[in-house]
Amino acid sequence: MIKVTVIAPYAELMDLAEESLRATIRQGVTYEVIHAYGTRLDDLAFGSSDVVLARGLTRQSLARKCTEAAILELPVSPYDIVRAVRDTLRVGGAGRIAVIAADSVLHDVEALMEIVDTDLRVFRIRDEPGILAALEAAERDGCEAMIGGLTAYTIAKSRGWRAAFIRTSAETIQVAIKEAVNTAAVLHAERTKAEISRTILNNAGEGILYFDREGALSLFNPRAREILNLPARTGLAGRRAEELFSDPEILEPIRNCREKLGLIRDVNLTAVVCDFTPVLVAGQAVGIICTFQRAHEIQAAASRIRKELHRKGLVAKYSFGDIVHVSATMREAIATAGKYAAADANILLTGETGTGKELFAQSIHNASPRRARPFVAVNCAAFPKNLLESELFGYVDGAFSGAARGGRTGLFELAHGGTLFLDEIGEIPSNLQASLLRALQEGEIRRIGDDRMIPVDVRIIAAANRDLRENPIGGRFRRDLLYRLDVLSLDIPSLRERAEDIRPLADHYVALYCRKYGKSRFELPPEAVLAMNRHSWPGNVRELRNVCERLAILADSASPSDMRKLEKALRFSANESPAPGEREGETPGPVPGRNVEDLIRLTDSLRVNKTELAKMLGISRTTLWRKAKKRQA
Repeated sequence: MIKVTVIAPYAELMDLAEESLRATIRQGVTYEVIHAYGTRLDDLAFGSSDVVLARGLTRQSLARKCTEAAILELPVSPYDIVRAVRDTLRVGGAGRIAVIAADSVLHDVEALMEIVDTDLRVFRIRDEPGILAALEAAERDGCEAMIGGLTAYTIAKSRGWRAAFIRTSAETIQVAIKEAVNTAAVLHAERTKAEISRTILNNAGEGILYFDREGALSLFNPRAREILNLPARTGLAGRRAEELFSDPEILEPIRNCREKLGLIRDVNLTAVVCDFTPVLVAGQAVGIICTFQRAHEIQAAASRIRKELHRKGLVAKYSFGDIVHVSATMREAIATAGKYAAADANILLTGETGTGKELFAQSIHNASPRRARPFVAVNCAAFPKNLLESELFGYVDGAFSGAARGGRTGLFELAHGGTLFLDEIGEIPSNLQASLLRALQEGEIRRIGDDRMIPVDVRIIAAANRDLRENPIGGRFRRDLLYRLDVLSLDIPSLRERAEDIRPLADHYVALYCRKYGKSRFELPPEAVLAMNRHSWPGNVRELRNVCERLAILADSASPSDMRKLEKALRFSANESPAPGEREGETPGPVPGRNVEDLIRLTDSLRVNKTELAKMLGISRTTLWRKAKKRQA
């Protein structure tokens, strides 16, 4: 609703304004006419008005006091001035006449002086005290009468002057009100847009900053303070980008007004995703909008969306960037996996328990051309043998006793176009291996109880924590199936083989769990690092993660170097094996990596049992098998 207010200094003007407003106002517009003049406006409030119309000193006084509404001039036309001059001449005859009024009233007087056969002298005033000074100046100048606004007229009459005040004509009021209504409509629309923009800005989930071309901050929202950990008392407006950020990766796009999307950086101990979008006017950058989101909030939102769009297990959450490492061994494994991702052949991942085989599988999927399609994971050891087949291939209605009504779609069908991750593939029963082999060979499956074949396009990533060439418990793994799975192979190194990664992994997980449990982040003390480096980590990264969670919970963040408070956190399970050479009564054997290939070659010639050799070397049979395979290649 638009509101127009008119300040009328005299009754006649009030009536004219009311009449004109009634004739002009359209639907959706309200109005108010108030009787007031001069500077006697202290009790008036115009917070609900969009436009206020007033004359002379009244308008000037309102313009200085009122910020809620637009203050427009209720103008005086040349005809209105001529009429006031005529009224003065009628009363006292010819003579020099002083025109005392605000600048807004006097803009046409100079032009009138050329066409009116009257001696007019102009005296401009800015406030009520200036009226007396103007009258005194007019008297010195030989003026015999005056015309002006109602305030000047009243003061002049009280001092004995022959005077007339300038009335606003009906025609002038009508034009002014039409313009005021149009102006109010425009201002109302602009204020509505501004309020919408402000509401959007303040309620946006991202932190938003706007820097001008010189790198000065001119716009921001409360969410930016929160995400960037800026103190509430800090004044931000006008601050330079260099005062808020020290990271050159963030400062570079701000300084150059250059687009940059998806930048992940740490800002004040918070991992944020940054987007930089320049604002272009006529093709030229005038500033840049920077948006910031907490990385973990993006991950949480993505997780919620994926849960709504897909069934559980149909989405790969991780990518190669989530693999924490500094070692060359892991770097080489990731590089190999990246090459595998670009291909579309089946992959066999091997490695000890807890090394991150599913993490690699998901990363390969997310780096592959199938990334937009489903990622379906199944642990072959988690299902009873008689249920795994129905889980993989599905079944039709009534296929067996207890089958769900209407049948069920199998994981192969759910993974159509994407990736099927078969974890612990070595545990798949022998009677199911033939069906799996046919599905891989023919690219089609058949639901249990059905008589038709269903074509599927699925890439298989299988994982095993032991050498599939050895006999599994309960039967031998089919060689022909192994060859179908082992087109591309990757052995994921154990934590013992990449000891350099223990510290960065520990730091990563300690920080992660400190955030989770609301603890202050702290550096691992040397005693804790030493204890971790001496441990053999049979559970690999999974075990390390558990220890770090325990450490974050039990350690006193105020004094993390106190080993007595870390003993419980670093206490390894009783059934976990110590590091090589530390078993009670055991003679230390060769450390891993010391001429392993030479030992393998010697073992082959002497036909020594590989299991015993692995124990001597302090490595797993899988690692020994990988090294032997690498030597043979």
